[in-house]
Amino acid sequence: MPSFDGRVESYDKWEIEWAAFAEEEGLSGALGDCRDSNMPESSVFVVGKDAAGKLQAAVVKTNKRAMAYLAMAFDNMKLLRFVTKAKSDDWPEGEAWKVMQFLTKKYCPDETTVRVGLRKMIVKEEAEDECKEEAKEECEEAEVESKHEAEVECEEEDDEREETECEETEHEGVEKNAAKRKNTMMNLKKK
Repeated sequence: MPSFDGRVESYDKWEIEWAAFAEEEGLSGALGDCRDSNMPESSVFVVGKDAAGKLQAAVVKTNKRAMAYLAMAFDNMKLLRFVTKAKSDDWPEGEAWKVMQFLTKKYCPDETTVRVGLRKMIVKEEAEDECKEEAKEECEEAEVESKHEAEVECEEEDDEREETECEETEHEGVEKNAAKRKNTMMNLKKK
């Protein structure tokens, strides 16, 4: 079982080791940031024999074990005062989640600020990634649109060129026909 000497520099290490130990021992539910929703209002409360009552009894038992382990993990009286502070008339053995809350408040007072800061950084990064993705999509759309416009323009130019060629060919044909008629007329006049 990991023990804690109360020094700030050893808290992070202890917290990690304690979390692993608590998980292995099945105590994690009693050590959250707040009271377990399955915890009754009091550990001295008479628990019913139905499924909810059995669940509450299990939660009370887990809390008692967590409190015992916490008391054994602390190396000095200053830390043991957290155990004492977590006790009440409703919870004479104490509430383990409160001890963890006291520890967090003392050894990680700026944790909330850090979490908020980290969350802001994550949100900012996500927003930047989203903007980059949107910009990429817009560029791809513009590229496709530009390519389409260029294809349409090329087709129109091809159509115009074909029309011009047809008109020129027609015009040449008309001129040739006119020249033939003229020649034929001149030949007829000569005869």
